[in-house]
Amino acid sequence: VGYRVKDIVLGAYASAEAVLTEDEKEIGVLVIDIGGGTTDTTVYMGGSMQHSFVFPFAGQAVTKDISYGLKTPDAAAEMIKLNYGCASSHIVNPHEVVEVPSVGGRNPRKMEKMILTSIIEPRIEEILGQIHNELVQKGLLKHLSAGIVITGGTSQMPGILDIAERIFNLPARVGHPR
Repeated sequence: VGYRVKDIVLGAYASAEAVLTEDEKEIGVLVIDIGGGTTDTTVYMGGSMQHSFVFPFAGQAVTKDISYGLKTPDAAAEMIKLNYGCASSHIVNPHEVVEVPSVGGRNPRKMEKMILTSIIEPRIEEILGQIHNELVQKGLLKHLSAGIVITGGTSQMPGILDIAERIFNLPARVGHPR
């Protein structure tokens, strides 16, 4: 059984097609696909894609920030991000603790989850803030009546919708493939 490539499409377009409703595409929506290496964005208005742009910061930048900030290897930082990561300090239990693997055979350390969030939150704000600035410069923000749909691995992080809604002053949801 052989498979053949039928066509090639822009990744941001494919993501948008997988997660958007026809109503969202018609009245204006922004799709933010936060991948590992890049954040791809797509603006739909009037039923079709009107604008797309890519930023070179995404989930891997968050992992690197955690690795540097907590002084732990990248693989451990990725695990910490996936299991304990939170994008908004407003929803973190200030008494919750996470275990952070050390390097060189040292014992793991216990650390308040709030410290982890204080590393993640500024990077998420930076990524979303750059997108906001691009939309304002292009005059597109006012056309996004359906709000924002965030997809990609980082979209699963608790608190990301809170930050998106605060930065864009628009409703946001996580996009799951239909």
